[in-house]
Amino acid sequence: MVVFEHPLTASSWQYIPQLVNFRWTHHECRADGCSLGVKDPVSGMPMLKPWRIVSNSQQFVDYFQVRCTRDHQHVQCLNNRPKATENYTAKFVKRVCDFVLSHHQGGERSGKCNRQAVLDQVDKA
Repeated sequence: MVVFEHPLTASSWQYIPQLVNFRWTHHECRADGCSLGVKDPVSGMPMLKPWRIVSNSQQFVDYFQVRCTRDHQHVQCLNNRPKATENYTAKFVKRVCDFVLSHHQGGERSGKCNRQAVLDQVDKA
């Protein structure tokens, strides 16, 4: 499985030929950062910070399509705020792990992985 994420409105989606080709030949979804735990490091308020996620797996993009519930206000993603939120949140990582572990348990390399133990480790990180 191949997955690529980048901010939804990044110019790279339009101007880097490899990304343009990858985007138009694969599946994509939008994931809103506030639904995945992205918060302003100063105020603690949610940040919308939408990502475009492109993958060769339709199942992955279907699973990862999470949108803002619109039941809260957002802090704008301006000034140094994007830099402070460039790392993945625990919710983001847990969602990726949950997908991989639930969809690839029977794979040749999966061994006897304890899905809950892995997800618990993400929570501790």
